[in-house]
Amino acid sequence: MKNYPAEFGHSPEYDNPGVTLPLPSPQEMPRPIWFTPKIAIRWGDPEFNQFPPLPPGVTWHYRWSTPAFDLRPDLRSAQAAPKDGQPVWSVGGRLYVQLAGNPAATVPPTPGEQPFLTTAGMTVTAMDWVHTTTNYSSDRRPGEGITGGAGLLNLSPRDVTADFIAVPAAGVQLPTSILAGFAPPGTSLGEGEGNPVRYWRLQLDFFFFIETGLPEPDPLPAPDGHNPSVLWASVY
Repeated sequence: MKNYPAEFGHSPEYDNPGVTLPLPSPQEMPRPIWFTPKIAIRWGDPEFNQFPPLPPGVTWHYRWSTPAFDLRPDLRSAQAAPKDGQPVWSVGGRLYVQLAGNPAATVPPTPGEQPFLTTAGMTVTAMDWVHTTTNYSSDRRPGEGITGGAGLLNLSPRDVTADFIAVPAAGVQLPTSILAGFAPPGTSLGEGEGNPVRYWRLQLDFFFFIETGLPEPDPLPAPDGHNPSVLWASVY
C-alpha cells in the first residue's frame, strides 16, 4: 500500500480503499459544538421616519451573523470544489440564539443582578445564506479578499419578531432572557432528522423604533438606555 504524504493524513478517518469520490463518511467523529461569547448589542445606522403609518421617530439597526457552516462535511470534496466553513458533524445540529438584559448597560448599572428584558419596539428579520455545493464565489480571487462564505446566496428575509417577544403584560413577570431556535434549510425534507443544505449562514437584523415627535430631538435618543441587552449563540 502506498504511503501517502502526511497532508492527506494517516488516520483511519482518511482511509479510502475504494478510491471513491467523495471519500467514505468518517466514523466516530466528535459531537459538534460552536458557540460565541456574550456580545453586547451596539445599535447603529439610525434612520429617520416622518411618514405614515409609523409616527415620527428614528429606527436603529443592529446586524448579527453566524460564520458559514459546513453542515455536511461527510460529503467532503464531492465535486473537487474547495471546502471551508465551520464543520457540524451532525444533521441534527441546531442554532440557538439567546438574548438577555445587560446588567452593565442599565442605568444605573446593576452588577450581580440580572435585569428583566423587554423587547417592546423591536422587530427582527432573519435571512438564510446557502449553497448546495460550495461556499466560495464562482470566480475566486484571493487577492481581492474573497474568502469562504463569499459564494453563499441569500434566500428571502422573513419576520421572526414573534420569536423574540418579551413585552410587559398585566400580572405577568417579564423574563430575563429569550431563547430562539433556528433550523437550517432542508431539514424538513425527510429522512428522519432531515439532511440540511450543505453550506449555511444565518443573518439576524434587529430594528428598534423610538417615537420622537417633530421636530426630531438633537441628539437622537438611542435604544441602549431603553433596551440594554446581550446576545450569544450556540450550535449543537
